[in-house]
Amino acid sequence: GQSVKSFVMRALSNNQEKGEIALRNVSESEAAIIKEKTGIDVAGYTHVMNGDDIRHIRNKHGEGKEKQANQIGLSSEDIAAIPSIINEPDSIKRGNPSRSGDDTILYLKTDEKGVNYVVEVVKTKGKKLEIKTMWKQHIP
Repeated sequence: GQSVKSFVMRALSNNQEKGEIALRNVSESEAAIIKEKTGIDVAGYTHVMNGDDIRHIRNKHGEGKEKQANQIGLSSEDIAAIPSIINEPDSIKRGNPSRSGDDTILYLKTDEKGVNYVVEVVKTKGKKLEIKTMWKQHIP
């Protein structure tokens, strides 16, 4: 399959890239942790990301676009690192419901530059966990 990094780069450079990439299936142990931390049952779901959401992340939180003083603009490398954040988060929480009323899952992971936040929307139709947004805050 294509690498996440090449998909992210293509989505950022081409607004016509509407495709979706499956990152991986939710493992049994991961589903158990998510259920324990959030109350949401995602057994049998797949983590996915699509071009529109990747562009949304850049346009709202990318380098030179981030408006919040305590947040760090994201590079394309930061965005391409999303899989490593959801694979080994420091913590998992239930997020606020999406605009369409879907449940969300919030992943936090600190690196040397700051605290990464990644939000997935739980799409019961198709059993997908859709990467919706990401931002990065300075370490307090």
